[in-house]
Amino acid sequence: MSLIPLTTVEKSRIELFFDSEERIGYAAAHGFLLAISVGPEVAVEEWMQWLLDDHAPDRTAEIEALIGRWQKELFWTCYHDEPLVFPCRLTPEDPLLNEWCAGFMEAVFCQEVRFFGENAEVVELTVPMVFFSNLDDSPEFKLLQKNRLAVRQMAENIPELIKELFLLFHPGD
Repeated sequence: MSLIPLTTVEKSRIELFFDSEERIGYAAAHGFLLAISVGPEVAVEEWMQWLLDDHAPDRTAEIEALIGRWQKELFWTCYHDEPLVFPCRLTPEDPLLNEWCAGFMEAVFCQEVRFFGENAEVVELTVPMVFFSNLDDSPEFKLLQKNRLAVRQMAENIPELIKELFLLFHPGD
């Protein structure tokens, strides 16, 4: 698989697109695309619609192509077991971590049946993303918030959990 990495200018274009008003934000888009990359296979047209549905007025072929290349770059990074570069610090204090996790879980929930199926391991592997996305206000998570060491460790373990999810859904890749 050959990959043409995004240039700095192209990355800036994507960042400007997602960080302008009424969009999910660059960090959330990164989380979304990483979940698409590590999860079960889904057609580009399908996930592109999920990601850009609310942004139809300025949805151009250029931005779609750049986002498609970005997703391929994230998949390639996972496939080759390269270190992931996150758009946030993996610390509980970084609000962009919440945004990133919300984007990741949005992609998971868009294909919930395919993602979770009958696999309890996926539920375990996504607990930190659910926790930091603030999508679950269960008493267990509220109690966990008080354990600063456990919360910090959960954030720091996200890259390893991403690798495990990738291997779970792409064992022969």
